[in-house]
Order: sequence, then structure tokens, then C-alpha cells
Amino acid sequence: MGLSAVVEGGAVVEKMIDGFKSADGPASSRLGFLLFTDAGNNRIWKYIPKGTNDVFEGGTSASEPGIVLWREPSGGATGLTLDRQGRVLVCETGARRVTRTEKDGTITVLADHFDGKRLNHPDDLVHSIDGSTYFTDPPVSALPAGERSDQKHAAVYQIMRDGKLRAVATDFEQPAGLAFSPNQRILYVGESALGQIRAFDVEGDGALANSRIFATLKSETGATVGGIKTDVAGNVFCAGPGGVWVFDKTGVHLGTIEVPETPANIGWGDNFKSLYITARTSLYRIRLKSTGTRTY
Repeated sequence: MGLSAVVEGGAVVEKMIDGFKSADGPASSRLGFLLFTDAGNNRIWKYIPKGTNDVFEGGTSASEPGIVLWREPSGGATGLTLDRQGRVLVCETGARRVTRTEKDGTITVLADHFDGKRLNHPDDLVHSIDGSTYFTDPPVSALPAGERSDQKHAAVYQIMRDGKLRAVATDFEQPAGLAFSPNQRILYVGESALGQIRAFDVEGDGALANSRIFATLKSETGATVGGIKTDVAGNVFCAGPGGVWVFDKTGVHLGTIEVPETPANIGWGDNFKSLYITARTSLYRIRLKSTGTRTY
């Protein structure tokens, strides 16, 4: 069946807007607007599709698509998501912390230290139905003069409902995107250094168990894994070499949605029926027949 299982016949990858330095982290609100980051320019943008209800700007709906600057500086933000209250969760990679933007615009720091030491570079995150948040913390690639990498491990962390932080996986080289299966019993985590997606069982208390390789992104252009999302059928979508790689729930590669630029991350939009793709300088979109998994 291949990609026809998830992509509408005749659907194409559309460029929505360009002019960015390193677009990343697309995340849609239930109100319809899309937030994404441009870490290279230290900004978070809000893309407003036509007809979107937009309470943040005080309007009722957008007659034409548009884009507005949502935050600057952003702390070098990369990954974004929202919680069930509609608050925005941000991996501020440059600032080495995870934050939550409240409805009134104030910023709450959710995590910036573990065991008394600063985090490395929080990269991407996903919110759980139990109210906790998981995020990846890869090694620091470059630090300003006078700073150092304090954490010995590249890890996956869980911010628990009570605000406590715990490491739930510490055997990664370069953890990247992450996503839940539709029933949230499996957490998929990208291992960018090896071009792999790993799967973990999520235990009752949120701990991770039974690590295994779910899929490998084999490419002559190198082993890279970016953002990950799933749909309600359990298919797994992953930003990788040449485009968005699509796997069924057993790990079989259904095909790759080709994108003109190398994608960094992906996110659902348009009532979870379109896949938005952030790729270097641009924001792209493709409409799908599958429906994305909702985590908020």
C-alpha cells in the first residue's frame, strides 16, 4: 500500500512561507494557529491559516493566512508543544531549560537543572495525558565562553505532575524527537546519531521500559533523525534524510514524503489533518488522509 495509506491522492508538499534561518518545532493550537521556532534567529513565530480563530491576537477569524512574531528572544527555542490547558511548552535550547508560557504571557521555568547541574540542550518534548511532560536533552554542541556541559549523559527526562524531574533513559548518544503511540503506551524517541527510532513501553508510573529499535532510517546522505509524530492508526512519521519517513506501527517503511529542504521537525495542523514540516528556511504543509494523534 505504501504512502497511499496516509497521503491523499494528488496531495503535494506546499511551501507556506520562507525566509527563516533554522525553522523547527511546529505545534498547533486547538484554535487552529501554528507556532514554530527559528532558533538561528532566536524567535518563535505564529502562522495563522485562513479562517483560524485567534484569541491570542484578540480577533475572531483570519480572512487570509498570515504570520506574526510570537516571541523574541526565545531562548534559542527548538521544540514546542502545548498542554491540555492550551499553554505553550518550550525547549529553550540556548537557555538550557524547559519553560511554559502561561495564558497571560508570563513564563514559568519547568526544568533547568538535574541533580544540581544544568541541563545540556533541551531539544524536543511531548505532553502526556497524565499531565507530565517528556523531553530530550542531547549533548551540548557548542557553548559560549565560560560555560560547560554539566550532565554526563544525553538523556530523556520526565517532568512529573508534581514538578519533580527524573531521568527515564540515559543511554542515548543524540536523542532528538519523541512522540507517543495513540494509546500512549509506547514512547518513540529518535536516536539521531545512529539514524534510529527507539520504542519504549510506558509503565503505570510513567517510567520507560523494554527499550528496542523500532526503525532505522537508512540513507546515503547520513544518519539523522528529527521530529516524530504518530497518527491515530499508529503510523509513525519522522523528519529525516530527504523528507518525512513514514512507518506503519510494526516499523515497516511505507515510504518517504519528499521535501525540497531537509526537514528538522513536523507537527499536525488543520484539525490534525495536515502535516506541517519545518525545513531549514521554510514552513511546508501536506494534507493527509490519516488523522494525527492528539496529545492535548
